[in-house]
Formats: sequence, structure tokens, C-alpha cells
Amino acid sequence: MRPSFAHRRPTGGPPSGGTCPPYGGWPGHDLGLFVFALIMAKFSVPSQYQQRVLMAGVITALVLCAGFIAAPS
Repeated sequence: MRPSFAHRRPTGGPPSGGTCPPYGGWPGHDLGLFVFALIMAKFSVPSQYQQRVLMAGVITALVLCAGFIAAPS
């Protein structure tokens, strides 16, 4: 049994009735892999350390994001 609101069109969608853009957020967000490759090449990070450096960057970004969200304004 479907909920009664399943047939309703959500409000606040695109005004033209079309679909949302293909990216999920910030413009240029899909360039992350290209930027990662440029940074790794510029700093000459050996290939055996690239995954570790990327993971450290992701974890640092998540911690900083959580800190800014949790910080009182």
C-alpha cells in the first residue's frame, strides 16, 4: 500500500518542471579527481603514498566540516 502523499508532486522543484542539474551540489565539484591528480603531480607524491594522502585529506575535511557545523555562531 502506497502512502497517500506518494502521488503528489513535491513543491519547490525546478520552475520549468524539468530535472535537476546533473551535479549534486557545488559547480565544479566533479573536477575533484582532476584537482587531486594535479596536486599529486605538483608535489611529486610517490604512487605508494597517494591513497594515504588522499585518505588523510578526506578525514581532515570531514573533521573540519563537523567542527564548523558544531561550532556556535
